[in-house]
Amino acid sequence: MLFISCLWAASVYSQSNDNTLSGTYRYEYPDNTPTLNENHYIVLEQSRQGGLTGMYYGTTDEFDEAREGYYPGFFVARMDSLRIDKDTITFVIKVSSSDFFKRPVSLQIKTPMEAHKKKLQVWDERKLTATSKRYKGLISKKELFFKGESSHLDKKFIQEAPGKR
Repeated sequence: MLFISCLWAASVYSQSNDNTLSGTYRYEYPDNTPTLNENHYIVLEQSRQGGLTGMYYGTTDEFDEAREGYYPGFFVARMDSLRIDKDTITFVIKVSSSDFFKRPVSLQIKTPMEAHKKKLQVWDERKLTATSKRYKGLISKKELFFKGESSHLDKKFIQEAPGKR
């Protein structure tokens, strides 16, 4: 289930021995076109402290009930309050309304500040009422699954092979 929340805390998950979750996970958006790729990505990396940190690359559809007549905005956000407990992953993302961009954010860009420095054009199609969201998902093999409020909002992220991107 996806829950909207304004809860913020540390973004590092302390992981003892298992670093198998590190990597890039891709959700394949079902209605991509040759000119617009709306895939979402989760990047989990080992931190200097030995735990996991995460970045979420997505679109304004995460905060918009229905998009009609305009293109989505794109963002990168730190996965705050990242927790992994056995087969469950939870985290929170928060995106400032000034940190949505007109084109997808490259996975080499780790923060909205970097995106602004690279001069990505800011998305200003409309104001969104909520720009934070809490996620709770299931981990299985090389997948992360998040149940949406209805089945068309479900998201299955599949881990990409290292070096694929």
